[in-house]
Amino acid sequence: MTMNDVMRGFIPSCSWLVPLPVQSKTDGLRFSKRWRFRARSDPRFMRQNAMINHTNHDKADDDDDVSAEDDDQILARVNRWINEAVVGLNLCPFAVAEVQERRLKMVVAQESEIPQLMEFIRREIVQFANADALDLGTELIVAPNCEALRDFAEFHQLVTEIEEHVEDNDDLVDAVMVIGFHPRHEWGELASDSPLHFDRRAPYPLVNLLRAPQVDEYVSQGLTQHILAQNGKTLSRIGTPALRALYMFR
Repeated sequence: MTMNDVMRGFIPSCSWLVPLPVQSKTDGLRFSKRWRFRARSDPRFMRQNAMINHTNHDKADDDDDVSAEDDDQILARVNRWINEAVVGLNLCPFAVAEVQERRLKMVVAQESEIPQLMEFIRREIVQFANADALDLGTELIVAPNCEALRDFAEFHQLVTEIEEHVEDNDDLVDAVMVIGFHPRHEWGELASDSPLHFDRRAPYPLVNLLRAPQVDEYVSQGLTQHILAQNGKTLSRIGTPALRALYMFR
């Protein structure tokens, strides 16, 4: 399978490309966030991801020990990834305004066990949903201390459970969208060394909270249609070795 085949088949990162109209109980015809969640959790890709990440871990990732890093060092590393990769490579054009206008919140979760981490993330989601969108446009929850999440399959399961929690909550489903980033993220039907994996990689496991109405607006205006193709070209041009250095995987 080629990169172009995969790019036609799924929706990574900031690329919410194809709206699916559904009838909403609150506001008539709109875009289904449930569909967007499921598009990212498509088992055609994720079942194979679980296999890949159990059998083909990158030695550079295994050598990456964050235990000696304090919160300031962790946030500095994430901030550099945002500025040099996400914004610097224009992987998500909409991130620029959030960064420049200081509407981005970053928080380090201290929890080392998944149940406690899940509770922390649920509290952050409620706070995010209740905050003024003009002051807080997006949030990154960094989870460097949970050993289980070094396994991408475990992280994917966590994100899936978070998505289901949002979907099942009437106060959240039309307010919040969830995306996961992980150091070992792999799209299951791409070669393990494909640069396109970096579209959803980050220095640490990250849960990204977005404003769902803003995402709907971007999609309805057609502003996301070419992001995925452009990201594929950008990441392919740079190549995996240079991307690994840029993303600070030691």
